[in-house]
Amino acid sequence: MTVDREGFQAEMEKQRERARNARQDVGSMQVQGGALGDIKVESTFVGYENLTAETRIIELLQNGELVSEAHEGDTVQILLDETPFYAESGGQVADKGTLKSAEAIIEIKDVKKKAKRSACP
Repeated sequence: MTVDREGFQAEMEKQRERARNARQDVGSMQVQGGALGDIKVESTFVGYENLTAETRIIELLQNGELVSEAHEGDTVQILLDETPFYAESGGQVADKGTLKSAEAIIEIKDVKKKAKRSACP
């Protein structure tokens, strides 16, 4: 058995570059600046105990800015008071699902952690 150390190092550097680029993605919840970085309230993860939860929206962001409402077709980031949605972490894929109210059904496509909070972009 042989080990291609040079090939491994080249591929490892490519992966490091991909990871750096992903962290700098402006749409990423990992970016700490802007309105998202200013939010001080926390979301509580309840997904280990419950697969569903009655909760409320604490903050709503669109294009990095706080907004008071969203419309059909909008892409937004939602910070919930409590969330059963598991955020991407340690290689574990984030949950997907729906938020439902009397007025709307919202598709959750991804969940990211930020400063001890979970947010649904």
